[in-house]
Amino acid sequence: MGNVPSTICSRDDAVNNSDDDDAVLRRRHDTYGCLSDGSDSDDDEKTSDDDLSNMGGKQAADKDRATKHLVFVALNLPVQISKLEDGKWDVAWDNSKNFLANCRQLEGIEVTYVGLPNVQVNNEERDELETALAEKNCIPVFLPEDLRSRFYDSFCKEFLWPVFHYMLPHDNENWAKEYQDSLKAYNAVNVLFAQTTARAVETPTDSIWIHNYHLCLAPTFVRNKLPRAKIGFFIHTPWPSSDVFRVLPTSDALLRGILCSDLIGFHTFDYVRHFLSCCKRVLQLNFETLAGGRIGVKYAGRMVSIVISHVGINTDHFRAMSADETVLKKESALLERFQGRVIICGVDTLDIVKGSLLKFQAFERFLADFPHWRDKVVLYNILLPDSNEYYRARVHKSIVKQVETIQQAYGEGVIHIQEGYGSLDSTIALYRAAKICMVNSFWDGLNLTPYEFTATQPIDDPGILILSDFMGCSRSLSGAIRVNPWSLTDVSNALNNALSMTLAERVGNHDLRINYVMKRNTKAWALGFIRNLDAAASFVRDLSFVPVGFGSGVRLVGMSSGFKHCKEEDIVARYKDSTRRIILCDYDGTLTSGEKNFGGPPENVVEILENLSKDPATCVFIMSGRTRSFLSQWFGHIEELGLAAEKGCFLRWPARFRKSSDRRRTRKERDSAPSSGAGEWQNLAPTTDDSWKAVAREVMDSYTNHTDGSWVEDKELAIVWHYENADPEFGLVQALELEKYLTQVLPEQVNVVVYDYSRIVEVKPEGVSKASTAIKILQRTLPPPSAAKSKHAKAHKIATPFLLALGDDRSDEDMFKVLQDRLDITTVDQKKDIMQEVRQANTRGKKKERKRVDPFTFTCCVGMKPSEAQYYLTDHEEVHDILRALAGARYNISNAAEPRLRDRFDQPEVYENTAAMQTLRRDMRNLD
Repeated sequence: MGNVPSTICSRDDAVNNSDDDDAVLRRRHDTYGCLSDGSDSDDDEKTSDDDLSNMGGKQAADKDRATKHLVFVALNLPVQISKLEDGKWDVAWDNSKNFLANCRQLEGIEVTYVGLPNVQVNNEERDELETALAEKNCIPVFLPEDLRSRFYDSFCKEFLWPVFHYMLPHDNENWAKEYQDSLKAYNAVNVLFAQTTARAVETPTDSIWIHNYHLCLAPTFVRNKLPRAKIGFFIHTPWPSSDVFRVLPTSDALLRGILCSDLIGFHTFDYVRHFLSCCKRVLQLNFETLAGGRIGVKYAGRMVSIVISHVGINTDHFRAMSADETVLKKESALLERFQGRVIICGVDTLDIVKGSLLKFQAFERFLADFPHWRDKVVLYNILLPDSNEYYRARVHKSIVKQVETIQQAYGEGVIHIQEGYGSLDSTIALYRAAKICMVNSFWDGLNLTPYEFTATQPIDDPGILILSDFMGCSRSLSGAIRVNPWSLTDVSNALNNALSMTLAERVGNHDLRINYVMKRNTKAWALGFIRNLDAAASFVRDLSFVPVGFGSGVRLVGMSSGFKHCKEEDIVARYKDSTRRIILCDYDGTLTSGEKNFGGPPENVVEILENLSKDPATCVFIMSGRTRSFLSQWFGHIEELGLAAEKGCFLRWPARFRKSSDRRRTRKERDSAPSSGAGEWQNLAPTTDDSWKAVAREVMDSYTNHTDGSWVEDKELAIVWHYENADPEFGLVQALELEKYLTQVLPEQVNVVVYDYSRIVEVKPEGVSKASTAIKILQRTLPPPSAAKSKHAKAHKIATPFLLALGDDRSDEDMFKVLQDRLDITTVDQKKDIMQEVRQANTRGKKKERKRVDPFTFTCCVGMKPSEAQYYLTDHEEVHDILRALAGARYNISNAAEPRLRDRFDQPEVYENTAAMQTLRRDMRNLD
């Protein structure tokens, strides 16, 4: 063996070893239980720790809905296409290094591939090529050359690829303009892929698995075509931090596209962490930890699951080839060629984001730092071409220059460069001959070279793996030396340590890696993801999907079957059919957009409220978190409009109730409720002691000083800490800490709540809320219980009140629940058709675990989100439409009759008198 040091080259000749590799494998398997020929790995796949389907009950995917047909969608088809001399197409599977091709044989699952062919064909040849590809279960997506170039060469490789690898466009002054121009091609290609994918789906149990950053928008378009499809998405690149990802002008659209999947896969938790941060900072979406250790993001009414799983290789094939006679001969030839030198192998793509030059610079530093190794090592590096010609030429030039520098200083024998892969058996022979594999790219999401090196190494004398700490596989492969590729000293020392390792150390490290590599092969990875996809899709199986948005921005939102859109015609019909109406309406986010509005309500909103309030049969209340001074300023002039300020702390009754309401209060209550603007306000707080506010304000000020973007709003009875302009993640952390601290230092009579949707921490007296105020309003405005049970009231439907509650945030949910609970204690006699509707609705409600439905009660959530409400409205504009329609449908009562009718509404005896009931009903029927 010449001058090779014994520490690294102490093995006997592998070919002449008395124990062949198979025997060693069997012996090591008996010891470690890690190596197999495939049968053992099947058992391991079924008990994988990250398998969602292992969870019992509702979370387990039903066997009858398990995937039987998988549509595998990737940029390129995993086949090599060529044309024979007779003009026919020849289609062959790509070699075993292509993990996509390795997924074609999955037990019990038929696999269909959708992707681009590796040849450009004219329209006349497409039919013949499609027929040839169909024999391999491949469906091509044909793109014109110009579209393909703008999509891949421009948008994917010049915009997405660099940003996903932390390269910002500092040196391109036309970057923003070119981005928009190329984006159209990206959208168009994703639409074509989605259309082809939808045609490939045959049954509802089929699964769709879309791969990589080229197709981020495809899940959106597939979901629009197939709302209930099982869609998985896997990212094979690094996912950048939110600060880098947000550079992309369409970062929100890319995220929304990916989130239309049921399951999203990443190689490492680092990438997941960055993805979740992007969801938070770009879309204001929080992640949840779910049963079984899963991570989920609630988006568009669906829970999107996230799984961490690194791609494996075809271990059986690589193990078999490593023992092939041809490979062993080529291994011997390499050892003889570089006799006396330890082979350090590497495989690098000529890509500017991979940092291949750093490896050669580190190797130069190693030769300088450790001169005794100069005549004993050789770096054998394979350089693979990149698709971007400009970057390929640029990187190649810099590497050649660096190699020449090294050879001039230390001789030509210290380094050897091979352009291109060559044959697979030659690559495996290099893996076997090498004692060190150095893969230290500074950004690399999917690189299977470390897996291939590990699987093909001689078991009795394995080599050492040096990995960049920034690679996707660095966390999954144990027993490797991890380095910072930017630190030349770090890599240099790692090379010296690897060369100095004893055989026992190398064997021990190899055992740690081989366990993982042999079990987590391509088949195990694919089957595990599919089972997880089946389980993830089962969580949203019973949802109904509603389109939201317009044009290319339309997206489907999943709704539970009992959560329906509130139709204008239904609500107006019930409104007309009732002689007593109560409307409780939130302000911010319901009557206005969700953004804080300091300028007051739009004029059309004031006009609608004025028209509604003029009807003596209708009681309208604004249920707001705003102060009473604000509500008085903008709504105080509407005497018949009820106002509830600070989420129920203060209440101003409509003028028709105010006199009667004032009589019912004690003198002390009247004195403690000073006026604020037009009309008189009632203080509903159980105590007038607000000494706690000074303590709360001091604590909030302290948190404000340490949280940029936060501020304190001091109301009359409540105090609010706003963090909507703070850092999304840090703001929430501070809010939760503030809540815990305030709960400790404030008395029990004070309630502390974090409203993450509104991004506020609110402190107000205990016992007052929109819900409690809603109860007070219902008690005052609804007919007395005796009147509701009266046969005269039943006959004339006076005891059938119309209730409408509108809101958009957490404080409104309790109000919705109050109105829903009211159905359990109020008896209403309806006509036969109405009762039939109620029975049908109640049957549906029990099935979906929702409360029974009263056709005269409408609780409406503004925006599609989990809610106690029975209905939803898409936005505040639709709220305006509903209220405008109700205002136009009101009874028209003359001014002369109005005071008389108002007085009669407050007289319980009216409901007990047949003649009075008939007169009241006749007057109410005096329509426009």
